[in-house]
Amino acid sequence: KTKIEQAINDARDKGITNIDAVTTTVADVEAAEKEAEENIDVAATVSLDTNKTAAKQAVEDAATKAKSDIDNNKSLDAASKKKYEDKIEAAQKAAETAIDTATTATAITSEQTKGINDINNIYQDASLAAEKASALTELAAAKNKDLDTVNAAHDKGSVDDPNWKDAVNDINSIYDAAVKKITNDDDVTTVGTDKNDAISAMDKIANGIDGDQDAQDLRTAKNKAINELAGLADQVKNEIANDKNLTQLEKDGYTDRVDQALANAKNEINAATTTDEVTKNEAAGKADITQVENDASLQSAKDLGLADIQKAKKDAL
Repeated sequence: KTKIEQAINDARDKGITNIDAVTTTVADVEAAEKEAEENIDVAATVSLDTNKTAAKQAVEDAATKAKSDIDNNKSLDAASKKKYEDKIEAAQKAAETAIDTATTATAITSEQTKGINDINNIYQDASLAAEKASALTELAAAKNKDLDTVNAAHDKGSVDDPNWKDAVNDINSIYDAAVKKITNDDDVTTVGTDKNDAISAMDKIANGIDGDQDAQDLRTAKNKAINELAGLADQVKNEIANDKNLTQLEKDGYTDRVDQALANAKNEINAATTTDEVTKNEAAGKADITQVENDASLQSAKDLGLADIQKAKKDAL
């Protein structure tokens, strides 16, 4: 039984007891009946108000968490952050209004669920926009790096004009096509795939241009480091996605942190000028991704513990 049902049943049982105890007049029976009905109405109202308060708090918590994650996302500009945060606030207000007008416990729960889902959907849109912005930034950096490699090879005479022009055109074509695809993608996974495929294709062209041994070793070290980090990031994100204790909002937040850590590490590795710098930056990237993994594991344990406590409380009632 819900707390509302229990409170109403208690008021009813008390009324029945009071009516049975009357030994005087019919008027006294009617008075006892009226008092019981009033107590039932009060119990229902008080219990509904308690449920509404809890439901609105749950919606507020979801909105606060979503807005905080959006505000801390470095891939979104100020205007985009405000746009999504305003939408979340509107969804929160709409949910609170619907909860206030609900007349049953079931309706309150339904409006609470709808409100939280609406907030999460807005957060998903913001996450996708952030992922696109980050992907396009990475893509542009990779294109410029590869063009620099090709141009440097041409400047020192290790590649002739026709091959140089072909390489430049191919890199630019791959980049332009990827930008269009990423702009139209409708999920985070596809954005990542399209970005990685394009970067790999551009790198392949650049790495095929002859250069001195040191330059080739540096490019090889960078590609190896980035590939290893990408594999680690995929592994951690898969663990997060399959964690049964984390909420979807928590999973999205930790996944975004992994993607951001990977993006930061890639930028540092690509900017390295020696293989030692590549190794150092790769280690830092691994540490950042592993930290997210540890944080997610800790939150999972907390969520499980809270769920077990709630279940124990429910079983005890």
